[in-house]
Amino acid sequence: MREVLASAWKAYSTQAGDETSGDGFRAWLEQNKDQQGEALAYITSLRGMVASIKSIGLSSLEQAHSLKTAIDPLMVGGGLQRKEVEQMLGVDLS
Repeated sequence: MREVLASAWKAYSTQAGDETSGDGFRAWLEQNKDQQGEALAYITSLRGMVASIKSIGLSSLEQAHSLKTAIDPLMVGGGLQRKEVEQMLGVDLS
């Protein structure tokens, strides 16, 4: 998953330049779903998971820990940067 998303983000950000955003990335994936279908499926699933974590009534600390546990593996090994993941998923991981 990490490699697929990193590759898709790189392709998107090359085209978008300084205008990258989570919504823009999602739209770009939709426009390029023939080539980026796997990345689109991952983003859809991850955004759903983030929404679920935010809506189940966890404390702020529990919510932050859950998001960190679920999303940090995407950033291991230089796959993606925190800012990129936050933009992709529309969440603040600080």
